Amino acid sequence: MACVSSVNYNVLVGGRKVAEFKPERGLRQGDPLSPCLFILVADVLSSMLDKAVNDGRLCGIKLARSCPPISHCFFADDSLLFLNASKGDCVVVAEILKFYCEASGQDMNLDKSNLFYSKNTPLEVKEDICETLGIKEASNPGKYLGLPTLWERSKVVALNFVKERMVNKIQNWKHFPMGVFKFPKSFCKDLDAEVARFWWGNKEGGRGIHWQAWSKARVVKGIYFPNSDFLNAKKGSRASWGWYSILVGRDALHLGIGWKLGSGDNIRIWGDRWIPSLKNQVISSVMPNSDWEDRRVSSIIVDGKWRLGNLENFLSMEEVNAIKRLHIPVGIQEDERVWVHVNRGIFTVKSGYHAVKHHMAKPVEVRASSSFSINKDLWGAIWKLKVAEKVKHFVWRLCSGSLPFLSNLRQRRCLMDACCPICRKEEESGEHLFLFCGWTELVWFGSLFCARWDRFEVRRIEEWWYCLLCGASKADDWTAALFAYTCWNIWKCRCKFIFEHIEVDSSFVIQNSFSAAAEFWNANGFSNGGSGRLSSGVCDNRWVPPDNNGLKFNCDASFLRDSGAAGLGIVVRNRQGILFGGRSLRVQACSEVVAEALALLEALKLGLDFCDRPLLFESDCRNLVMTVNQKDVNWDWRVSGIMKEILLVCGQLSWPSILHVKRSVNKAADWVAKNALRRMCPLVWDVCPPSSLALILDADIGVDRDGIG
Repeated sequence: MACVSSVNYNVLVGGRKVAEFKPERGLRQGDPLSPCLFILVADVLSSMLDKAVNDGRLCGIKLARSCPPISHCFFADDSLLFLNASKGDCVVVAEILKFYCEASGQDMNLDKSNLFYSKNTPLEVKEDICETLGIKEASNPGKYLGLPTLWERSKVVALNFVKERMVNKIQNWKHFPMGVFKFPKSFCKDLDAEVARFWWGNKEGGRGIHWQAWSKARVVKGIYFPNSDFLNAKKGSRASWGWYSILVGRDALHLGIGWKLGSGDNIRIWGDRWIPSLKNQVISSVMPNSDWEDRRVSSIIVDGKWRLGNLENFLSMEEVNAIKRLHIPVGIQEDERVWVHVNRGIFTVKSGYHAVKHHMAKPVEVRASSSFSINKDLWGAIWKLKVAEKVKHFVWRLCSGSLPFLSNLRQRRCLMDACCPICRKEEESGEHLFLFCGWTELVWFGSLFCARWDRFEVRRIEEWWYCLLCGASKADDWTAALFAYTCWNIWKCRCKFIFEHIEVDSSFVIQNSFSAAAEFWNANGFSNGGSGRLSSGVCDNRWVPPDNNGLKFNCDASFLRDSGAAGLGIVVRNRQGILFGGRSLRVQACSEVVAEALALLEALKLGLDFCDRPLLFESDCRNLVMTVNQKDVNWDWRVSGIMKEILLVCGQLSWPSILHVKRSVNKAADWVAKNALRRMCPLVWDVCPPSSLALILDADIGVDRDGIG
């Protein structure tokens, strides 16, 4: 009690100490030490109630048959007691409370206390209990920890307090920095940490105490799924609204949760999503019998290889090939759950929203063959344009029909006349304004494109943009950027004509579009801006030999999406550019990035035979090289098993240099990979290269071999 009786207080005025005194009654209520003392004393009351339950004098309540009884919940000075509606239990509680008040010097506030009974409690029992405890009955026990303890039929009415608080908070928050600035990740983590500290009830400058392990405090698990996991839990016959709400969120998770293959011990062959190249990633063939219901994937893996056996008789050819394409990780790797809609395999709110939106989308009605349905790839291509953000947004509005053309305004009954204000010949639509109006035809013909558009070929402006960005003969990045800036300046001239009465000028649009695109590309360091060849160094397009006694390994992969077959090519050369060895393989892969990762892995394994020399590895897969060099654990989940093997071999090679090169530098490995895919690689190509490969090798070191072969 010394900490209570030896308290001193200082009076500060203007930040300076002016007086000091010692209170006669110890700590004040707002003292930082006061809550700690209160918790210590309240723990005695908790122990007394627990002892009464253990002795059988109190019963408490059970949330489920397998759960322990609960007699009370304490949070600071708010207390909930759970009892049987019997006079015996009430007498025991009254004795405990009386003893606690006398020992601690505290007292119960009967006016702020109330009793709440279950529906089946008889009226005479209620009156008897109220008289015994001296507490009034209440139809609603109110809130506990700021949340309603009872939910009525109308959830909207019950949640009105949340709406009121949110409106008050928004009205008092006059600044919206997150809508203007992109917050750093570290700052967002600090915000999350503050929220976590709030939930765990700590004060400023300290850490909260987690009084119970999470595994022991999972009340929902004890009630609804004590013998299973959350993803397989059932709703139950008498589910609460809270549990029902949680299950709605779980349904969204089911749209994208799958398995990443490790050992296969936890993955069921039927029912689980574990094959990335299949639709919905699950086997749809009929199960032969009930014996296969719980059969695991590990049962069809023998010595690191697929052994399907009789299972092939029950699966479609597509499913068999899809399984064989899967890479089986080397070593002990656990099966992991992943979110399949994101390359990293980690759930994000954005990807979850899109998954739910796609699942809930209504089937599109079948249109006539002449109509055009916007492909979702167009939107991704628009946001990848190498132009200013405002220009991307403009192109998106153009393709989504969100620009205020006069034809659009007439459809919304904003005006009657939709005739083009510039030429006064046709209705102003996206197709007319950007492609077929007289002055815009001069823009396209007088620009670097020197183009004229056929009215019978271009029916919709969004179709025109799709062919430009995603078609079979899609434009390169610079051309697409110049198209975007040209459309942007056409729109600006149109608006100036209408609102400022400035005549349109085709030559101004041509010149301003080119200069704006070139300026943006040069400012961002893009390689083909301006004239199209602003930066193309000779050294970037030719193979560079290794230093001194070193060896260079060039690797590449060739992949067929339909069959899943992949060819791997590794070419090893010394300082003089002489072929020192190599390897060619034909394997199965589920994607192009998997094939590229396998090629690099095989190159690294081949490098183990030359550990006594400096080694250099090159690949034309930029993302793969960046991931390996950064040792980033957030790689594509489809190749994570291969990436772990790559990092393991890199460690054995003392982390050699792995560089990204252009495809034009990787022609030799590309030749080997393509011929390996076609099964046309000669047996001794790495010792005596055929003439077609020899030409590539000589060209890499600048030797002219015209006439050979």
